[in-house]
Amino acid sequence: MLKSLITIFLLLPALCFSQASLTGKVLSKADKKPIAGATVFLSNATIGTITNEDGTFTLNNVKSGQYALVVSCIGFETYYQMVTANNTAIVLPVIEMLVKSTELREVKIHAPDPNRAQYLGMFTEAFLGNTPNAKACKILNPDVIDLEFNH
Repeated sequence: MLKSLITIFLLLPALCFSQASLTGKVLSKADKKPIAGATVFLSNATIGTITNEDGTFTLNNVKSGQYALVVSCIGFETYYQMVTANNTAIVLPVIEMLVKSTELREVKIHAPDPNRAQYLGMFTEAFLGNTPNAKACKILNPDVIDLEFNH
């Protein structure tokens, strides 16, 4: 009986700190090709990795508990999945990520203003003034000043 109790007390810490591994594969949902270099991590944990060339990943030393698995990659929507880890190895089903589409804002192209030099002079005088100190000042990047005038 005493030997049994001693054995239990010696093995109990090992059971409490047992850890598992979590493996999976990440593919693009559009063309079913592997996504290399995607970031894979467990939220609220310090465990993370990136996917290999074939889209596979392995997270080692996962402690028992419930985590949010997060997979992210530039050009794809971020993927979230709740995962419960216990003392066994976890093999996830294939993770398919959606391609992220981004709508760009409109671009306006304006012809150069023939009166820009005159308007820049008016701006400089109004902005810096015409005192001796103002004459010692110089605008270093006048090209970035937007001198648009609306009637």
